[in-house]
Amino acid sequence: PDPKADQGSHTIEFAIARHQNMFCNTADNVPTAAMADELFTPFVVLPSQSCKAVTVPPITFATLGSVVPSWVLPSYSTTSFCVRLHETAGAASNIAFSVRSNACVQTINFNEKVLSVLERASRRDGENYYEMEVSAYKIVTLRILFDSINE
Repeated sequence: PDPKADQGSHTIEFAIARHQNMFCNTADNVPTAAMADELFTPFVVLPSQSCKAVTVPPITFATLGSVVPSWVLPSYSTTSFCVRLHETAGAASNIAFSVRSNACVQTINFNEKVLSVLERASRRDGENYYEMEVSAYKIVTLRILFDSINE
């Protein structure tokens, strides 16, 4: 090890919260990792006033369990968007969500390389419904491609 490592002045930001390994997030008991995601995830800023809010959400979560949506950002490699999810309680959790019917849902890595293409669980009212399990403490990124079968 370098004997001079970490010498000098440092600034560290952190939040103190109680920690319990729970299977679900409740108002009275939010896992520390979920609170950190909420506290330190930057806001999405629209580039101009001409950007208008979408009236219909592109993704709707029906079940999240202990999985926390951390952020939604445009993809840097395709004309799509990415949703980062983080399991925060230390136990596998099932999620269920829906997207518009003309969308393709992929799991991708941090470099946006496709890991898998999700198969829809069902279809109703013009939307595709998906279900998947998220392992303990896993970070998952979904890429939603509209008007596409696969990219």
